[in-house]
Amino acid sequence: MILKSITPRHFGPFIGNTTLHFDPEVTVLTGPNDVGKSLALRAIQLLCTKPAAEEREVNWNRFGEFDGKWNDDPDVCCEAEFELTQQSVGLKGIPQNYKPGTLFRIRKRLNVPSNAADILEARIGNTKPHAQGNWGCFPQVLSLPLQSEVRPKVEFGSLTEAEKHLLWLGFGGKAAIRQLSTLDDLSRAIRIDAATTLLNERLLQLLPLAMPMQLKLTEVSKDPFALGVSLIDQQLGYFPVNYRGTGLRKLLNIAGALLQLNPTAGPAIIIFDEPESSLHSDAQHMLRRFLEGIAAQPTFQVVYSTHSPAMINTLRPNSIRVLERRRDGDKAISCFTKDTFSGNYARVRSSLGITPADSLLYSPITIVVEGITEVLCLPLVFDKLAKAGTLDKAQLDVLLPLTHILDGEGDTFEHLCRLAKSQGAHPILFLDGDKSNRLTKVCKMHSDVPIVLLPERREFEQIVPQPRYIEAVAGLLGEASTEITDAGFTTWQAQAALHEKMAFSKRVDRWIEDKIGYSPHKPSVMAKAIELTDAAELDAAPFVELVEKMKTVSERL
Repeated sequence: MILKSITPRHFGPFIGNTTLHFDPEVTVLTGPNDVGKSLALRAIQLLCTKPAAEEREVNWNRFGEFDGKWNDDPDVCCEAEFELTQQSVGLKGIPQNYKPGTLFRIRKRLNVPSNAADILEARIGNTKPHAQGNWGCFPQVLSLPLQSEVRPKVEFGSLTEAEKHLLWLGFGGKAAIRQLSTLDDLSRAIRIDAATTLLNERLLQLLPLAMPMQLKLTEVSKDPFALGVSLIDQQLGYFPVNYRGTGLRKLLNIAGALLQLNPTAGPAIIIFDEPESSLHSDAQHMLRRFLEGIAAQPTFQVVYSTHSPAMINTLRPNSIRVLERRRDGDKAISCFTKDTFSGNYARVRSSLGITPADSLLYSPITIVVEGITEVLCLPLVFDKLAKAGTLDKAQLDVLLPLTHILDGEGDTFEHLCRLAKSQGAHPILFLDGDKSNRLTKVCKMHSDVPIVLLPERREFEQIVPQPRYIEAVAGLLGEASTEITDAGFTTWQAQAALHEKMAFSKRVDRWIEDKIGYSPHKPSVMAKAIELTDAAELDAAPFVELVEKMKTVSERL
């Protein structure tokens, strides 16, 4: 089950005219102080759990509009949309006989304690089956950070919250921990080794491959009974947790809580308010990759708020949301902005309060592309080819954190190469095949800049087979797509008087506009086409070359 969106009404700074759309894996919420980021996370928590909002959390404009007590107001609520997944079919509280892919729109009051919501609508594609009964199945919610730490010496008579999360899982619950001190030395050592193995197996499921880390539990005293907790890193560095950096210690605390969430036990949402607090940028990058690794599991979603560019992954542009304050008549309200990658993340940079010198424009490796379609879809191609084994996943795990994809806005790539170099970045050009005749100036002024060109007169949209691209168009058009077929496009193209140099994607747009009067969002079409295309059908050669160029550049860093 995936939480698709929430629309809080008369809660915090939200009056009901703005919707927070969620990424299926990670959603990053940023914005200035005091715009409502923490309250947006709180709305998720109240939606999915029984407790009710407090009076101070109700939008102050609502007082006086409703004639009654604040907790009697039926419009202090949250509308939400959930998508049913294969893993959630049949869960208790979900209406029966609905298939994966069904979208449910529900409404739950926030000012009364409740585990149920009203179903407003259910739909599969454009079909709307009758919505029956109440909605009573919500994801588990884990709210981070925990307020305690795992200490290097854990005394079982005075466990912190973080230690309970970690050790109860390893040893099988509170009762099993109590029994440890009653066992003989050999049996106790076996139990401790077994708990260590179990915890490390679960850590392996959660941690990104590029971030191996293991726990080591060791008995250090019998009266009172206590365990020593150590961390072992990828260099086999072996230290008690209090000797490790703040980033790793914080990661361990989070891991202890997350290990309680069983990926096979049902959906869960991890909410995290400002995870970067007290962490160095290197530790923030580590934590961000850790959260992304957790969210890659099909039953987990992660939503966090941040003020730090280190917690924002520009290779996941669809995951970023900006929260802004605006005027709505005589009311000051907060609104969510979804498409924050436009203008090379100008809105995100502004929301973080950073200057151009601190910008998100450049990374050590900066891939300059022609437009937003490549910015959004190049990471999707990397992911698909890596999963198929065409690209080396371990190599990409090292290269991608060093990489930013920069929107060249058409033909300004020479100028952007100069700007990238001025920031100490190492640019690589990745361009359509028709740009070969415009590279003279680049080659003259930037002979050190690697260039990867698609085959002559081919554009990015043609790395997928034509039938898959047309299928993607049809899929996005829904009911309007009855005549959108590959054969139909081929027939139309043969009869249309088009310039021979007209790009493939523009030909498709012209055809669709002739058919129905408008064309779908091109980046969305390409993302869908990549999803529909088997890795073996992709034109992988340019991407293999691009990764080789990235590797070469990384060796100079």
